[in-house]
Amino acid sequence: MGHSLGGQLGTLYLSQEPHMASGAVLVGAPSCHYRGWPFPQSLGVLAAFQCAAAFSAVYGYFPGRRIGVLGNDSAQVLKDMATQVRTGRYHVPSSEVDFEPALAKLELPVLAVAIKGDAMAPPGGVRGLAGKLTSARVTYWELALGEGARGSRHYAWIRDSAALVERVRTFVDRA
Repeated sequence: MGHSLGGQLGTLYLSQEPHMASGAVLVGAPSCHYRGWPFPQSLGVLAAFQCAAAFSAVYGYFPGRRIGVLGNDSAQVLKDMATQVRTGRYHVPSSEVDFEPALAKLELPVLAVAIKGDAMAPPGGVRGLAGKLTSARVTYWELALGEGARGSRHYAWIRDSAALVERVRTFVDRA
């Protein structure tokens, strides 16, 4: 089970080592391709990552904690992320691996969960990552949080998790 970037990285790992799991649960784990976001937010995502990559290349790293966006990340990480945001492909410039063919060959059951109202991982982005898994048996589900869910929808599922736990339990039993 992986959330957000952890879900992306877990999926990339499984594309290289599919024997390490019998299935995957991805919660709010989008492809970061800008087209996964609704317009005009999609253009903001594209511009923000390209600017962050350019800034970090000049500055030496991205001071995300100081400005309250992302974390303190290396220039290479931002360059790699900006490439994925722009192209939609998991061909990481700093890696020899082109993950796209391996993602397409992954033959595991996958539960891809989008959280309704999650601006950091909108349904289009979650479907974007799940759509790369063309040989997998993907179940897509949108989780609606309760009205009392506090904070960012991207993280609120952790406190309001009863429906998700039940759905994961059912998925695991069937898988």
